[in-house]
Amino acid sequence: RAAAVLVGVVVVHCAARKMNATSILNWFAGGLDTNIERQLAFYGAYHTHPVNQLIHFVFVPLIWGTACVWTAYSPKLFKSAPYWCNLSLIGYAAYAGYYAVLDWKTAIFVDAFYFGVFLTANRIVRK
Repeated sequence: RAAAVLVGVVVVHCAARKMNATSILNWFAGGLDTNIERQLAFYGAYHTHPVNQLIHFVFVPLIWGTACVWTAYSPKLFKSAPYWCNLSLIGYAAYAGYYAVLDWKTAIFVDAFYFGVFLTANRIVRK
């Protein structure tokens, strides 16, 4: 119930300010940069070594998957919801939304991959 109230407050706040998806993400994330060129330049400045890039390529999805399994143990968001409708869904939606705002072309592939991770995590927990 508290989550529904929080969502309602956020929706009313965003509607009152006539915010679009990018400005909502920026407001909600505290000024998160949604410019893909700046994001890639920032990433490139700190990840030039091939071993570092390989580590990120392997372990960022593993860390995200671990967080997904961990949050999949949370109770369902509402009683009649399917088993996967829990905090891991909110995490996936936030991640997918960020990539959708950042670059929709990238989001198609990244979101599909992480959706698979999300479903796998919830199936592991369900067993």
